[in-house]
Amino acid sequence: MTTFRWQAPFISVARDHGSGEVVLDDLGRPVVRWGLGDPVDRRLAARANVELCRLHQAAGALEIFTGHSREVRWKAGEDFEEFVARVEGASYEPNDVACFTAHQMGSCRMGSDPAS
Repeated sequence: MTTFRWQAPFISVARDHGSGEVVLDDLGRPVVRWGLGDPVDRRLAARANVELCRLHQAAGALEIFTGHSREVRWKAGEDFEEFVARVEGASYEPNDVACFTAHQMGSCRMGSDPAS
């Protein structure tokens, strides 16, 4: 947290190709279920992470790390292209990368029947 004022989190926005759903839990609250099960979505996630890393480096970042559950990190002076290759080759299976959205309904398919 002591470095928080120097951090710059970037996110990417892509149109989902796989499937996800919004369901109600036992208390009637909406719960989003979505993952990188679709191969196109996995490739988009990997490409997005690579490009975001390149943007950070171009902006002068001294350290870059991703949202993977296993640390993928680069520090100034280290081989950047080797880091990019690690980011691209990192696992994008469920629970291996933190996925989130800033716009939950961006490409969420909706139905006309409130029961579904």
